[in-house]
Amino acid sequence: MNLPECIFIGKNGLNSQNSKAVFITALKEKNIIGLRDRDFLTDDEIASIEARFPNYKILRFYSYESYLYHPSNIWEILNGRKTHSFNIGEYKEEIRKQKNDNYESIILSLRDARKGYEELKHDEFLKKGGSKERDLREGEIVESLKSDHFLQYYKYFNMKKYFNKKILEEYNITEHEYTKTDFFRKSIADLIGVDLGTYT
Repeated sequence: MNLPECIFIGKNGLNSQNSKAVFITALKEKNIIGLRDRDFLTDDEIASIEARFPNYKILRFYSYESYLYHPSNIWEILNGRKTHSFNIGEYKEEIRKQKNDNYESIILSLRDARKGYEELKHDEFLKKGGSKERDLREGEIVESLKSDHFLQYYKYFNMKKYFNKKILEEYNITEHEYTKTDFFRKSIADLIGVDLGTYT
């Protein structure tokens, strides 16, 4: 991904297998921007965490892959090729179907996943209300995942783990194509505060 004045270091570059090391590194090194997956964080939690830790940013969809396989990203790739066989409505419907097929597994993993979020232990605002408030926030995520409205559920749907990409196989999209789109680059640039200007 080509963004001006940005160097991206994967989490393995921090000797880590999770977001905890990214968060701790961002706390210690204020001159870098830490960027982590959204996972199961609510909108309010993201707003509170980013307000308290300005150099720590959180994706607005579940993971990096959620941007790569987002309908708008796929459409831009294939439209650039002048490929007209891609039906964005059918693609969204396939994502919705796979979300519903995996709903029970997703819900079962929700609470355990959230227990490990280091950010929630450091934010005094988010610790208020105890287990009752925690249950309300988790209930908000569950309701979003129950929804069949794309913008409601997609931010919490793990496209890396649960999305079967068979529907995309016929297009032979390369890794480079996924990350060079305006949709992908602008989404990340806006999140970390980079002005793309005339960069391509």
